[in-house]
Amino acid sequence: MITGGKWSKRWDLSIGSMTPTAERKKVLMFTKAYYYTPAQFAVNAQNTGIKSLKDLEGKIIGTCSECTYDRWLNKDLVLLDQEVVYADWSPGKIVTYKTDADAIQDLALGDGVRLDAILSAKATLYEAIKSGCGGGCPLKMIGDPVFYDALSFAIDKSRSPSDKYLAKLEEVLAAMHADGTLSKLSVKWYGVDLTKKAGE
Repeated sequence: MITGGKWSKRWDLSIGSMTPTAERKKVLMFTKAYYYTPAQFAVNAQNTGIKSLKDLEGKIIGTCSECTYDRWLNKDLVLLDQEVVYADWSPGKIVTYKTDADAIQDLALGDGVRLDAILSAKATLYEAIKSGCGGGCPLKMIGDPVFYDALSFAIDKSRSPSDKYLAKLEEVLAAMHADGTLSKLSVKWYGVDLTKKAGE
């Protein structure tokens, strides 16, 4: 996996919405965040019983396997740039998927058919609802985001000279933040500026 490092010159850079964690930082180097993804819950649009996050207690929740959303639900997520606040409730069951798209498809089958809710990136849910998942995607988001994923470029520490490469990437990202390029791209593709955390 890319997050395990030791890329053996197969590639030089990962720009794949990776979240810096203490474990990943052992083998990878990260730029400063280039955008922040709100971790958002969604339910089937036909659901009438789940009106708040507290109502998710005991429910069947789907999410991506071994991602930050999975770790948050299991209450063992450690992020480098923020304190993680967990829910004061627990799911009845966590169902994990290879991709967020698979979880979305199962929730779209119907309210409670396979899942009661999913936890994913707000931008991913926004696009799924907007596009209809290619033919019917009755979802709706509930509650506020539960945390913000700081997403960064990653390079393998074993790559040489990684420190110089990282410095150049930081320079490029700083320029794109300063001239508004990243903000414009975020609004174009996600409908909102995700280059800053809420309140900044």
